[in-house]
Amino acid sequence: MKCSFCNGRGCIACPGESTKIKQPVFVAQLDNPGDMKLLADAVGAEAISKAFGPQGGGPSEIYRNLAIASVIQELRTRTTIGASDTSDK
Repeated sequence: MKCSFCNGRGCIACPGESTKIKQPVFVAQLDNPGDMKLLADAVGAEAISKAFGPQGGGPSEIYRNLAIASVIQELRTRTTIGASDTSDK
């Protein structure tokens, strides 16, 4: 039976694929402009056009964009926490 979303090309809705991803790759906080910028850069119109264009990487490129956004978000969080911790001392 082929997936009704991708017609068997492979996506997270396919049997077996959906169980591989245990947690979201990136979670943006709607009230955080930095997160919203990361989200737009990862899956905005420009990113989608590039990923699915002639030289694009397709879904893998979008996943990679989200993974990069997640790392940047984590680094921002750690930097902010680290900065506030040292200023109190």
